[in-house]
Amino acid sequence: HYNIDAERIVIRGHSMGGHQGSGRLALQNPTFFAAFEASAGYAETKEYAGARLPKEGLPPHQDAALHVVDAEDYALNAFDVPFVSYGGEKDAQLRASIRLRDAVEREGFRLTKESPYKWTTTDLRGLFLIGPETGHAWYKESKAESEAFLRKAIAETAGKAPNHVRFVTYTTRYNNAHWVTIEGLEETYK
Repeated sequence: HYNIDAERIVIRGHSMGGHQGSGRLALQNPTFFAAFEASAGYAETKEYAGARLPKEGLPPHQDAALHVVDAEDYALNAFDVPFVSYGGEKDAQLRASIRLRDAVEREGFRLTKESPYKWTTTDLRGLFLIGPETGHAWYKESKAESEAFLRKAIAETAGKAPNHVRFVTYTTRYNNAHWVTIEGLEETYK
């Protein structure tokens, strides 16, 4: 019922709505979102759940199913959607942004540490920020930088199909990246 430009939908979230919410949803569905902003939260279930998990570990079928909920497992898809990943320096949930940053690097994307609070890259349309001396909240200057970055990325890419796609999925539930569709998998959650 609203006049929404489907080419400019941005998903943003903080805390549980951050990396686990907006980050995961955008990485699993890179075609649907023009960009995402994820702050705090968590990106990996086992570390976050910690002592609440059985000492002997999860059964293999449950362990494999975590690929559906762990944002960092979809880090390759960061190639397909502009993003900002943020955490406060004094926030224990900064680890979500660090884990996503590490996962992006494991996928072969090169990041440049411009300061103790900022990582950039020419391999992706992505930005990693840390709020100096900040807890579980946005640092004002970091939020302004995130906003400017997202506005520029959206202006440059909204509505334009990329020439190249890099995409991973663990289920046909999340099977689309722009002009690529995965119709089936030899084994789900692999």
